[in-house]
Amino acid sequence: MVNSGPGNANLQAKVFFVWGGCCFICIFFVWTMIYETKGLSLEQVDELYAKVGKAWQSKGFVPTVSFQDVQDVSANARSQSLADLETNAMRKKSVAHNEGGMNM
Repeated sequence: MVNSGPGNANLQAKVFFVWGGCCFICIFFVWTMIYETKGLSLEQVDELYAKVGKAWQSKGFVPTVSFQDVQDVSANARSQSLADLETNAMRKKSVAHNEGGMNM
């Protein structure tokens, strides 16, 4: 790509534009296709992919199902879906919040 002569591209320093173009395409790909999963458990990543449709919207995602909620599921109820787990987790949080308000 850099050398001159027959069969060579003779781009010399212009090869930077080829490299820079590829880097720009990679940046665009990462921004549009790779979700932000830093600090999330596997269950929370599963919830992220179920709820967030676009990768660039994943940075503001707040999970509602924790690892403890999934672990609390008994052995006979392992067939619960993520939606069921989320409903149960939200119910537990609202009950705990309401009980906390009554004690005051």
